[in-house]
Amino acid sequence: MNRYCFLVIVVLTAIASACMSINARGGGVYPEYYPGPYYPSHYEVADGKSIRVILPVWFGIDRRVTLIVRGIDTPGISALLPECERIAGLKAKSYLQNLLTFGPMVVQDVEPIVNGYLASVAVRSGREVVDVASAVVARGHGVWFNGQDLNQPWSCNVSD
Repeated sequence: MNRYCFLVIVVLTAIASACMSINARGGGVYPEYYPGPYYPSHYEVADGKSIRVILPVWFGIDRRVTLIVRGIDTPGISALLPECERIAGLKAKSYLQNLLTFGPMVVQDVEPIVNGYLASVAVRSGREVVDVASAVVARGHGVWFNGQDLNQPWSCNVSD
């Protein structure tokens, strides 16, 4: 009996190691898609569409990743951008920070891209689940984005 338990543990460990990187620096083999759901407990909003999270991906294994909210684009916050866009970007960041305080974050459909992980992000508030992308666009802090037009021009008329 003990041999079988040991064999099962070895096989599960090998599968987990092949599917994700265990070291914090990011080396290793990555799957192309993590369906989720995941419930990050720690996060930091980077801008109006990017969230740095600690994502629990396996029993006792967490990954620090930058999630990019799927389907939207928001103004940037770089000091090199026009003041108008930077202010709009800071308003989008502030709105996203506020939105994420309503309840636990739910992350699904995570897939690696060049600068982070594209993901569907929602916030659960009681029985209601609020889609972050829809809320940001509805509030006027972002636009729907299909990945084609990378240089979205932003106007100075942004919601408060």
